[in-house]
Amino acid sequence: MMTFSGTEILCFKVFILEQLWTDNRESEVLVAGKSTVKMTVQDFTKHDNQSVVITANNYAYTLDDSVRIPSDGTAQHGALICPNDTASMYGFYDALYGGEGYLSIPAQYQSTKYVIPSYNLDKSFNNYKSRSIVAISPLKTNTIVNILLKSDKGPITVNNARYSPNSSINLVLNPYDTFQFSHTHDLTGTMVTSSAPIFVISGSNCINTYTYECCDPQRRSDCNPYMEMILPTDQLDSFYVVPDIANYQYSTVRVLCVNATTITFRNQTHAITKSLIPREHIDFQHRQIAYIQASDNVIVTLYPHYQFPSYFDSFMMTIHGVNQYLAEYHFAVPSNSFASSISIVVQSNEIGGFMLDNHRITMYMFNISHGSDDFSTGSASIKPGVHHIKHLNGVKFGLWVYGSKMHSGYGYPGGIQFRN
Repeated sequence: MMTFSGTEILCFKVFILEQLWTDNRESEVLVAGKSTVKMTVQDFTKHDNQSVVITANNYAYTLDDSVRIPSDGTAQHGALICPNDTASMYGFYDALYGGEGYLSIPAQYQSTKYVIPSYNLDKSFNNYKSRSIVAISPLKTNTIVNILLKSDKGPITVNNARYSPNSSINLVLNPYDTFQFSHTHDLTGTMVTSSAPIFVISGSNCINTYTYECCDPQRRSDCNPYMEMILPTDQLDSFYVVPDIANYQYSTVRVLCVNATTITFRNQTHAITKSLIPREHIDFQHRQIAYIQASDNVIVTLYPHYQFPSYFDSFMMTIHGVNQYLAEYHFAVPSNSFASSISIVVQSNEIGGFMLDNHRITMYMFNISHGSDDFSTGSASIKPGVHHIKHLNGVKFGLWVYGSKMHSGYGYPGGIQFRN
């Protein structure tokens, strides 16, 4: 059995949600460190340990397919990865017609309370039997998990038992276990609490996101999985700036509250204020740049709309708060033929001075101002591999990494400043 508690050493868990697309599938962990990283990879299914050396030229490690969860229920799927030095890690899945990735949150920053963001499942075009999916894996033996369900429709079937929305599921999990449950409708607002820290991933096996109707009146769509490791409620923020997303004209931004909260969403032309009850969410249409200010900490997730005629698919991406920005990032970009980009958010008086891999970069900026707040955002294309970005003045900024290819997309934060 595992002997760590999740707070003394730098370790990550990587597991992949159940996927609809499995042709030519590959599950990976992308690793970005300051230099060579040595790490151990413990497979939950095979119960073996591998010693792996990661370099800038060999930064993608292919995991055994057993890290991918095949169906709902409790089983042993995933891997524990412990590097010998500070590194950023991203779980990544790629198949012929769909892929996704997420920033893996280190074990020492996992906690015991999560509120789940998900997305609408449009049933008017459901050839793919879309489902919202959540998976949970603990750090300690005999971890008690309570799942307080929420859905726009019910009932929800878990382990052959039927549950109504707002009912609870209780179970006990051990460190090698991964528990997955799913629903044919949106699970946004479901709350997961536990007796000890857990890892939580939310997403979908495959979601249809229509293009914005002004641009595609035939409402063509495609199906791509969603997958994001969820921040615990003690790692959230109340002030966000939503970045420009290259190659996508429109996105939906979903703001989900934990407690009763007042939300103000402000873009370059107008503002909306809305009061929400606990675990309620509100969606906004996004282009270029926007502020989100809340009276309490909230979860912000971005979903770009399917892009026609490029056939770039949607993805699920965490937007981290302004107070969670870093002054520099080591990050990884997948090599599997994606056209990838980065987006940044920074205070407008600091738009110059960015250094990417020791070369100065400039990018076209969108600006937004409100009172004393003045932020800018921009995007740039990025090649596959491990990269380093910083600001010459040591300014903190937000970074997101994402990309697309025909019938697929992915997106994740480049990194997050976690609270101790």
